[in-house]
Amino acid sequence: ADYEKPVTEKGFAERVLYEVELKRPLPNPRKKFLTDLAHEVFHRLFAVAPPRRIQLLREALARLEHDPELGLSWIVLPRAIVDDLQSTAEDYEGLIDHARSIEGTRLAILFREVDAANTKVSFRSSGPTDVNRIARQFGGGGHVKASGASVPSPLSDAVPAVLEVVRTALRRGNGGRSRAKLR
Repeated sequence: ADYEKPVTEKGFAERVLYEVELKRPLPNPRKKFLTDLAHEVFHRLFAVAPPRRIQLLREALARLEHDPELGLSWIVLPRAIVDDLQSTAEDYEGLIDHARSIEGTRLAILFREVDAANTKVSFRSSGPTDVNRIARQFGGGGHVKASGASVPSPLSDAVPAVLEVVRTALRRGNGGRSRAKLR
């Protein structure tokens, strides 16, 4: 689908112009203004990141793990890192895609420690596994290919419990049916 393709500055500007001209053709000076404006909007939305977001990406990539046998990749982000960088919710956008982009990855997970007793888990599937089913086992939900859960467990308990369920689902090839076990 088009929404899965990376957005480029040129493509963004062309799409804006196309959508506007569907309603009525524009004279050239207005086309230039609209194109310039679309380039500026793209730059502000997609091409600029605060330093903390890049530092968070560096920390996430340093913690990226991969199980090539199962096609599973995951990132674990402890609360201390998030606090030190003063990260915001926007800073997490796209982090899981780095785990998913590893060749052979069928399922990617981002674990984020919310506090000492809670862990946020995001799931993305590039294969047949229904991550919504997995997320529901932990009280979450979403879509077949993108889901999440807030797990009422410390990070040290949530990571192995979720990985066990995911590994079982990937081995069985059953679309995510397994049993969640939390202490």
